[in-house]
Amino acid sequence: MSAGLSRSVASLRIPNYRRFFAGQAVSFSGNWMQNVAAIWLVLHLTNSGTAVGLTTAAQFLPLLLLGAWGGLLADRFPKRRLLMITQALLALPSLALFALVATGVIEAWMVIVLVFLCGVVIALDNPARQAFVPEVVGPDRVVNAVGLNSVLLHGSRIAGPGLAAAIIAVGGVGPCFAINALSHAAMLVALRRMDPRALQPAPPARRES
Repeated sequence: MSAGLSRSVASLRIPNYRRFFAGQAVSFSGNWMQNVAAIWLVLHLTNSGTAVGLTTAAQFLPLLLLGAWGGLLADRFPKRRLLMITQALLALPSLALFALVATGVIEAWMVIVLVFLCGVVIALDNPARQAFVPEVVGPDRVVNAVGLNSVLLHGSRIAGPGLAAAIIAVGGVGPCFAINALSHAAMLVALRRMDPRALQPAPPARRES
């Protein structure tokens, strides 16, 4: 039993992957927290199911439209550097949402636009995350690491909305956006603390002539 458990978390023995795993745990949960908070905020501002649907579409439509382009960027540029850029960019709409809520000038269209911008960056971030895993753990443990990432993603879909509900009940919707911005800072710290010498980067793809 203990041997099976040890094999199931084998990738966590790699220091770089432990940092990456921890950063993702915080970042994924923060993203789902913000998703729930944005939908709740739009419903509160408009009392409109249509507006809620538009907000949901704004969150996920960029993944459909830009996911392939995000994969192209991940193939052509250093993935760790690309992730550091996307994580920094993801914090900006969250901070804007927090500021707009705190000052009381927030409107539904603002939420939809900022959520859409988050979706655009996530569409670039997701392929880089997935392609970065083999560079962190190497070919021997990539299957195990992908499995752990899948568990992490599904766990965050439970933890993030649960945290959002608790925070909204206690402090309102604004803190959810602030906490999500901090979650991206945690991911940045994890990426910066990685040892580049222990990574196994794939050669960048060349443009087709």
